[in-house]
Amino acid sequence: MKIDQNFKTENIQIYTTEEVIQSQVKNLVHKMMDKGKASPTQGWAMSDILEEVSDRYGRAMTEFAKNYIVHDVCKIDVRHQS
Repeated sequence: MKIDQNFKTENIQIYTTEEVIQSQVKNLVHKMMDKGKASPTQGWAMSDILEEVSDRYGRAMTEFAKNYIVHDVCKIDVRHQS
């Protein structure tokens, strides 16, 4: 089998370990939200998601997950609230 060695640099992306873990955390967040929405209670709790993130990826990633849920998923801008 011949492998084409003519890669174009614009098609290559290099990710850091942290970026890969953050992507995995985002996927877990969405998976748990979807599971919660499909449950009989039709909802999810951020505390449950953050606990699972902490168990799987360590406490350091819980702050990232919390910020991701609040700012990117729920679109809540806490800076302008009183």
